[in-house]
Amino acid sequence: RGGSGALGFLCSVLLTRGLALVAAERDDGEAPLLDPTFGHCAQEALSLMLTGAAVAHLFDGERNLGGGFVLRGIRATPPVGLLSELEALRYVEVGSRLKCPSSPIWVVASQTHYSIL
Repeated sequence: RGGSGALGFLCSVLLTRGLALVAAERDDGEAPLLDPTFGHCAQEALSLMLTGAAVAHLFDGERNLGGGFVLRGIRATPPVGLLSELEALRYVEVGSRLKCPSSPIWVVASQTHYSIL
């Protein structure tokens, strides 16, 4: 009733994965996982909940940009997928691993909320 169920779930996921491992997986460990103004979760938090890894990118695998700079994406096919309105706007690329999950369940992300399909 207090409205803190989502925050409790996020804390459970973080502690289950391990704070040190989550910090190592993130691109920017200083950025908040929850937006303090609007309460939106960072992409890393959503990826952690869907795939078990706190990665910031939705494409498949890794992309080496050179100079030791590697962007980490989705490593394996998750049980639950993700579709994003932001991909249609060309802000993100969602890889086939998230588009074709092992179960026919998707989180649909819009600019303001999430739905389940």
